[in-house]
Amino acid sequence: MDKYLQIIASASLFRGIVKTEIAAVLQNLDAQLRVYPRNSFIWQLGEQVTTAGFVVAGSVHILREDYWGRQNILAQLGCGHLFGEVYACLRQVPLTVSVAAPNGATVIFLDIKRLLAGSARSEAENRLLHNLLLLMAERNLFLTQKMEYL
Repeated sequence: MDKYLQIIASASLFRGIVKTEIAAVLQNLDAQLRVYPRNSFIWQLGEQVTTAGFVVAGSVHILREDYWGRQNILAQLGCGHLFGEVYACLRQVPLTVSVAAPNGATVIFLDIKRLLAGSARSEAENRLLHNLLLLMAERNLFLTQKMEYL
């Protein structure tokens, strides 16, 4: 994961966390690095996920299938973006979308529940939790505004 330290450190999720603390935070969140080839699925509709994905190379598409089976791209996320955090926090909720790596992607999976359950969090983990809450609030506001336009 050292190869991706610069990307991780510059991401909004890790804002305010010094590089020397990032490795400990990743270890505490049981970070798992996975590489996905071109045109592969990371998650599919209906799955239950327990982790959030953090893109460190390539990009992912968040897809929703319509009534006729056509896939619509809801979002394209590149390096430094987080996905699946809502499902990782809720756990027992099946995905209403699919996540694909159309051009290949490298993703670090983070066990967000470990962050939420920790009562003896480090200052860096507190900062990460704060950043996660801000990102979720910003996304919520964006989606609310999008609904108004539609």
